Amino acid sequence: MGKKTYQKRKIPTASVDELSLTKNHKKKEIELQKINRILRVLSKSNQAIVRAKNELSYLKEVCKLIQIDCGHATVWIGYVQNDANKSVKPMTYSGFEKGYLETLHITWANTERGRGPTGIAIRTGKVSMCKNMLTDPTFEPWRKEALKRGYASSIVFPLLSQGKVFGVITIYSRQPDPFSDEEINFLTELANDVAYGIVTIRLRVAHSRAERELRQSQKRKDEFISIVSHELKTPLTSMKIYLQMAEKVLGKSKDKKPLYFLNKVSEQSDKILMIINDLFDTSKIEAGKLSLNKKSFYLDELVRKIVVDFQFTTETHRIIKTGEFEGEIIADEDRIGQVITNLLTNAIKYSPHGGDIIVNIWSDKKNVYVSVQDFGIGIAQSKQEKIFERFFRVSEDGGGGIGLGLYISSEIIKQHEGKIRVKSKKNKGSTFTFQIPLK
Repeated sequence: MGKKTYQKRKIPTASVDELSLTKNHKKKEIELQKINRILRVLSKSNQAIVRAKNELSYLKEVCKLIQIDCGHATVWIGYVQNDANKSVKPMTYSGFEKGYLETLHITWANTERGRGPTGIAIRTGKVSMCKNMLTDPTFEPWRKEALKRGYASSIVFPLLSQGKVFGVITIYSRQPDPFSDEEINFLTELANDVAYGIVTIRLRVAHSRAERELRQSQKRKDEFISIVSHELKTPLTSMKIYLQMAEKVLGKSKDKKPLYFLNKVSEQSDKILMIINDLFDTSKIEAGKLSLNKKSFYLDELVRKIVVDFQFTTETHRIIKTGEFEGEIIADEDRIGQVITNLLTNAIKYSPHGGDIIVNIWSDKKNVYVSVQDFGIGIAQSKQEKIFERFFRVSEDGGGGIGLGLYISSEIIKQHEGKIRVKSKKNKGSTFTFQIPLK
């Protein structure tokens, strides 16, 4: 038999162009995966801003997201220090670090330890890279420790606020020159988002601190008002009793001048007592301790009585009651009386030339209404929105009280689940109306 011969089989091989295309495709695929990972981190870091309890917890989460989700060896965030050495303080990190940060001793001064990527990024406000730690001469101060931990390259992104660098994000890779231009652009966007997040959290913390301090200050002020009001009220009440006794004695005297002056002193003491009562009520309102003694009573009778009493106190004004309400309401009679008294006092005060003051009462199926109308100086439109605010005064000449009467009245009506409003025109007068639900 003859010797069997075998024909050599040809195995198809890829062309150089095909291999090159495959390599480029894989490279683009890897690049696209990197970009997608960064975009996911961008989204997660924005969510972290909302969740963060404080600045440090946010920094830790951001480092972890960049390091794990983007697949880097180590990520750390540092803050610029304005000390004599112009140092950079590492705040937190994520990844394989093994004491590396303790060996850094980085500065942002233009010295040997400030000419690495971190110092350059801080001084210029731009992204800075060490493409190869083994060969880059500027990385010499950190090379030994970095190579020990398997780092091969790094990139530093500045954190800016109002154009000023306040910190950096540093990323370490185990590959030399691993960052493409597109990846750097997306990481720059991420760094800008992180900077925004830090500033947002700082503002949030500052706002919270300011609110807390304001509440504490308000509490101290209310406590002070309460104590002072109580301490002043006791001697003033005693003084009023002595004044009334003196008025009775002097009333029998033929010389009426001492009685006249005594009456003036009594009037002024009434004003002081009214201010003290207002301060005392305000402190109770702020502390949530303004209690109501609700009971059934005839509001129409209360209005009629107050109108009669007020008419005896003024000779320049005619106080006219109009309207009727026959039913009873359940409310704090003394506090509602305080509101009507306050509105009538203001009506007289702000119609200095005298004239009519109309007190009207009426009802519908749901509410009972009381209005006090004067024809005095009125209130400017710009002031009407603030009229029921604490310490707001219509008059700036010092003759308008301390700005608590309407505030207290408004709070009393609110506690009765009612409403109070004003309608006024400059030099035409004002009408204050309050309503209380019928229950």
